[in-house]
Amino acid sequence: MSKYFLGVSIIMSFAKFIFKSSFRKKSRIIYTLTGISIPIFLILFFAISANINDNMYEKVSSDITIPSRSMLEIDDDGRSPIHNLTENLMDEIKKDNRIEKVVGSYHTSWSFNKKESILLNGVNSQDIDFMKIHLSAGRMFDDNKKEIVLSYRDSNRQNKTIGENLLFNNDSYEIVGITTFKGGISSYTSVKNVKEIESMDNLVNIERQGNVNNAHSIQPKNSMQPENIYIKIKKGENASQITKDLKNEFSNESLMVEGPDEKKAIENKHRDRITEIIFNYIPVLIGILLTLIIMLKSVGDRTREIGVLKSIGWKSKRIFLMILIETFILSILSFFIASILVILITFEMNNMRPDYAVSFFMYLDSLSIETFLRAFGIVLIMAVLGSIIPAIKASRLSPTEALKYE
Repeated sequence: MSKYFLGVSIIMSFAKFIFKSSFRKKSRIIYTLTGISIPIFLILFFAISANINDNMYEKVSSDITIPSRSMLEIDDDGRSPIHNLTENLMDEIKKDNRIEKVVGSYHTSWSFNKKESILLNGVNSQDIDFMKIHLSAGRMFDDNKKEIVLSYRDSNRQNKTIGENLLFNNDSYEIVGITTFKGGISSYTSVKNVKEIESMDNLVNIERQGNVNNAHSIQPKNSMQPENIYIKIKKGENASQITKDLKNEFSNESLMVEGPDEKKAIENKHRDRITEIIFNYIPVLIGILLTLIIMLKSVGDRTREIGVLKSIGWKSKRIFLMILIETFILSILSFFIASILVILITFEMNNMRPDYAVSFFMYLDSLSIETFLRAFGIVLIMAVLGSIIPAIKASRLSPTEALKYE
């Protein structure tokens, strides 16, 4: 038992010595932290900049899109728009076992008066992650209730907030959430609600025109068609080939199938590869070289100190471990410094654009922990690769020669 406590005491003394040694000389600490922080800053800056676009702003994460091409049909009442997208079409596309998900979005608008209107986007609640809708407050709607997630813009324009109600032809819908993106123009509710509001809007328009006889022309709730169809393919499948197949299959239905073709896919792959090299590998290489140069200089500055340690009985293995651990400590500290700087700078850059401005805590919530964990892993690799040569050099120093060093 006494041997166990003796071993713990030696380890604690060793750790205490290394920690004090790492921060003893201020000038060395400053240039070490600065040098190691620069590549870490670059890695985090580019990673977070890309991460913000995915985690904060509204968009659809589809591989293939089929937009509605509104055409005009001339009848006795004049021109009326028809859409060539149907729910039956969605069902046909779902039969392809290469496709993971098919989502239809439904749009309608409601005018409260001549100046104020609201654009509603209808999606099913299970497709919220697919549509990437982010909230500044509240929660997402329930498909089976008359609930709405109001856009930030509509919340200000209507002077409405969570818990209040919007009236659509005397039918009350509760506001349960507010979106994050200030430039977003769409509010969101369930497909079922959009179809009901669309039917009410048609009825109100007919009543305003005094043309009650044409009430039969109101679009039934279940016949409203999607504005866009979004397609997510299964992992490992060829999006460009599926796009080509869909174009061939529905060539007679005047559909626009928007997705990658072979040429664009190759171009995008090359572009992504170049971007990865520039923004990931080059900063890592710079980080390894800077860590190597800085730690070599540190060992050179401490040649006499290392000679003293060896003369009092320190083994080469212990010297090697000391340099390695010191590099780890300084690299981890550099990571935290770089992380704080990146967060503050990217937050200020983000808020320079009024439509994108958010509170600091909301901004922190939009950041991905995975991004920082990945960067932290890179920092540890940099610390190992950048410190091995300096650690070997320090461990091989001759005590006699080191003590003579000036």
